[in-house]
Amino acid sequence: MKYEKLSDYLQKADLIFQALAGLPLLVFVFFYLRYYDGSLKAPMYSEEIGPSLGIAGLALLLLVAGMVIYEKKVASAREAGSLRQKMDAFYKAAITKYVLMSLGCLVVGVGYYLTGHQILVATYMVTLIAYTVNRPTIHRLIRKLKLGKEEREILKANEPIA
Repeated sequence: MKYEKLSDYLQKADLIFQALAGLPLLVFVFFYLRYYDGSLKAPMYSEEIGPSLGIAGLALLLLVAGMVIYEKKVASAREAGSLRQKMDAFYKAAITKYVLMSLGCLVVGVGYYLTGHQILVATYMVTLIAYTVNRPTIHRLIRKLKLGKEEREILKANEPIA
């Protein structure tokens, strides 16, 4: 990713974050509204809740996997040499997390379409909340990378990053 200052970096990271949040949200809202007005019937609806619980479990597994992989990649990003290298590695870790979390939200949306079970509405809310609290911020970047005072000052002053 190309960026000169922190503001450029955060703007690009936030754009990807919002795009990855938007797609599953559109899918879920579309199916939810179609069920709500009665114009859609679940193709795999059954009184059995097992398949819906499996779908919810898969979505939550993707959520947790995204967070675990992210933490491992961030730990290795701390070892990078320059501030730019650390930020690039952090960006890649964050994108991995966002993709997996977004995929979890998408799985719930498709699962809701297939089964129509309300447990998936609750699961979607949990996955969406977990996703949104992980938005890219300067504070998360500084805290997760454990940046030194000089590096923090460069970021806070929005100076060009070498």
